[in-house]
Amino acid sequence: MTAPLDGRVFIHTVDADENIVNVNGEWVEFARENGAPELASELVVGRAIWEFITGRETRHISRLLLEKARRGGRSISIRYRCDSPELKRFMEMEIVPIESGSVDFRSRILRLEHREPVLLLDPGTPRADEFLTICSWCRRARVASVWVELDEAVKTLDLFSSVSMPQLTHGICQDCARLVASKTTG
Repeated sequence: MTAPLDGRVFIHTVDADENIVNVNGEWVEFARENGAPELASELVVGRAIWEFITGRETRHISRLLLEKARRGGRSISIRYRCDSPELKRFMEMEIVPIESGSVDFRSRILRLEHREPVLLLDPGTPRADEFLTICSWCRRARVASVWVELDEAVKTLDLFSSVSMPQLTHGICQDCARLVASKTTG
């Protein structure tokens, strides 16, 4: 079931030194809605963006996108997923160079889909010692070296019957790596 479109734009600005210098109210509100009240503006502004981007591949690709936007002096748009336990969020981020080497990251929700709650994504769920890698862009999970939709991973790994969920770590699936690489070249 598709939910109505959310018209908000979530903006955070990074300066030439890659420190977050601004987050808008919608960004803070979105963080709170997603179980991250610690991301209040006074606790985020002044810190390096890299403190908030997890996964080696995700950091690498994010650096490439940031460098390309700055170097080219034009916006780059990337589509990605930002799921919650009850929603699949299909989003788009525009990386917009502004004055003095600063860059705006402007995200918006393109489509929302409701689903049965997935405890794997609930930050309050107890975690086991093992890890599950999730693509930072499309939210597919790596199961036995194959990337599958998150709901399929939960079934395949029989996480419905688990008392504790695996810890989540981030990576980039091959499809998203190719897509993002096409945006960073040329």
